Amino acid sequence: ADVFVPIFNEELMPESLRIASELRKEGFRTEWYPEPAKLQRQFKYADRQAIPVAVIIGPDEMENDLVTVKDLRDGTQETLARSALVEYLRQKLQV
Repeated sequence: ADVFVPIFNEELMPESLRIASELRKEGFRTEWYPEPAKLQRQFKYADRQAIPVAVIIGPDEMENDLVTVKDLRDGTQETLARSALVEYLRQKLQV
């Protein structure tokens, strides 16, 4: 997969799945975690799968129409407008 979408909590699960679906439609190979577990556990799973990037939507991001993109290779992260996500990922992953 190119992108991993963790499930922040049960309330945000539908939104996380919506993002994963949108990214798939845009051509990104996208995987999500099947349950709202601790984020560190989810990131370890993504690391074992060698997925380079995670797209996180937590309560703050949801409230402000943002997403946080975490580079799982080097640990850096950036918060950006949700509307800019696809273009940002295309540049970052060159997909």
